[in-house]
Amino acid sequence: MTPAVVLAFVTYFFLDDGPAQAVWLDGREKQLLLHRLREDQAGREGVHGHGLLRQALCSARVWLLALIYFCLVLGLYGVSFWLPQIVNDLKQGGLVATGLLSALPYLLAAPAMVAVARHSDLRHERRWHIVGSAAAGGAGLIFLVMARGLPVLSILALGVATSGIMAALSIFWSLPTAFLHGRAAAGGIALINCIGNLGGYFGPVILGWVKQHTGDVDVGLYVLACALCLAALLVLVSGKDGLKSTHDFKIPENPA
Repeated sequence: MTPAVVLAFVTYFFLDDGPAQAVWLDGREKQLLLHRLREDQAGREGVHGHGLLRQALCSARVWLLALIYFCLVLGLYGVSFWLPQIVNDLKQGGLVATGLLSALPYLLAAPAMVAVARHSDLRHERRWHIVGSAAAGGAGLIFLVMARGLPVLSILALGVATSGIMAALSIFWSLPTAFLHGRAAAGGIALINCIGNLGGYFGPVILGWVKQHTGDVDVGLYVLACALCLAALLVLVSGKDGLKSTHDFKIPENPA
C-alpha cells in the first residue's frame, strides 16, 4: 500500500471540512475565518468571477490559462527530462559527475523560486512576475545553445532557465484562483491542469525527435524557448488582475 493511499484514509478521518468544524479553533476564530472567506468569495464574484462549473468550462480565460500552463510545462519537462543528457554532452566526467552537475540548476532554482514568489506576494502583483520569470527561462535556453562547449556558462544558463520556469510555475496558480470559486474552481483548475500537463509529453518528445534527426538538441531548445516566451507574451497581453480583460464564450441562460 503506497503512502498516498494510507494518507487518503488519514485525511478522510482527521481533516476538518472547514473552519466551522475545526476543533482546534475557538468560536471567535471560527467566525473571523468564515467572515473572511465570505468576503473573499464576494470579492471574486465582484470581479466577474465564476462559481458554476459550466461558466468555468466556457470561459475563454480558463482556456487561455490552459494554453499558458501548457507552454510552461512544455519547457519544464523538456529541460528536466533531457537535462542529464545535456550535461553529459559537456563531457565533464562520468555518470557520477553528470548526476552531481545535473543537480546544480535545481539548487539555483530553489532559492530563486522562493525569492520571486515572496516578492510577488509582497508587491501584490502576479502578471509581471510571471512574464519576467518565463522570459528568463526562455533566455536561459537560448543562452545555453550559444554557450555550448563552455561548461561553466552552460550550467549557469541551465540554472537561469530552470529558475525562470520554476518561478513562473510557482506563481501561475494564483491566476485561476483569482476569479474561480466553488465548483468552477474544481472544474476550471482540473481543465487547466489536464490540458497544460500535455506539455509534459510534448516537451521531451520534441527534444528527442530533434536530437534523433539532427544529432543535437539545439533546435529543440529553441522551440522550448519560444514556448516560454509565448507564455510570457500571452500573460503580458491578456490583462492584469487574473486576466480579467479576456472575454468569455457565450453560455446559455440560467445554467444549471
